[in-house]
Amino acid sequence: MSYVFRTPFVDYTLHAQSILEAAYKENIPLINKEMAVRIVADRLSLQRGKPCRLLMHTPTSVDFSAPARSYLASSSGTEGIAAAAVLVNHWTEQIALRFILCVKRSSFPMDIFRDRQKAIEWLLERDLGEVHPGAELITDGLQRYDHLFFKDPHAKLTYDHREVITKVNEAFCVLTGYRSDELLGQPFSMLTRDEFVLYDRQGLVVPAQLELSPFPVGRDGFQDMLVVVIHYERVVPASAAVKTYGLKEEDLRILRFLSQGMTSVEIGGVLGKSFRTVDGRRAVICKKLGVRNVKALLPKAKELGLLG
Repeated sequence: MSYVFRTPFVDYTLHAQSILEAAYKENIPLINKEMAVRIVADRLSLQRGKPCRLLMHTPTSVDFSAPARSYLASSSGTEGIAAAAVLVNHWTEQIALRFILCVKRSSFPMDIFRDRQKAIEWLLERDLGEVHPGAELITDGLQRYDHLFFKDPHAKLTYDHREVITKVNEAFCVLTGYRSDELLGQPFSMLTRDEFVLYDRQGLVVPAQLELSPFPVGRDGFQDMLVVVIHYERVVPASAAVKTYGLKEEDLRILRFLSQGMTSVEIGGVLGKSFRTVDGRRAVICKKLGVRNVKALLPKAKELGLLG
């Protein structure tokens, strides 16, 4: 039996014999380092502390920032991978990747394939014990999963086959205003009176998108459901500054991304816009706040309380 997990940036399929198949979502033009860290955290939560044989589809329309590539190739980014088979669509990609592998060898078995079945057969021949020395795997899978779950900055909860909430992290409590003890053991429907609409403790709609996926191991032999709140940006309350300067919600998001050191290309990748559009919007924000450049923009935004 295989299990499908849809995360914000990558779709995973967990097969028998610890084969984890991964495909990047095509609607994301650029992966930055923040996204890369989330991708690795999601993968490790699915592995639950155990090494995997990774079957990776090469993305055809997804690009990676230099920091993202460096992180994904580091010991932290490859943690828990015993072997990796990369699937390519064209022989030219195969030649290019083989050249890269010859120049920069990975610390675990890795090869490139055009045939999916041959890739799987190759993976099955690799020993799961061949985990590279840099990997610090926690033996107890549940301990690993719990650690990632509760420390994840993204709001998460799980509920069982009766739709009773079994686990909730701190980020979810901050987002909704509930304490964990107020949620545990309660029906998931108390948070979602309408399908896929999340309500906070005061009964207000939370501007968020919910993503549900089955988790292979639950209680009493049943699967738990994992609920992840994605694409949520905490909006600064409509302060006097927001009203005075006529800023939009997207302007606030761009300001926060700029404060995190993201480039226009990276911001455009997150927002689904071109870097030129982001540059244009940034110029408009500068004009509204009465500053000339980004160097002056961020201190002004912080002074006005626009960075959250």
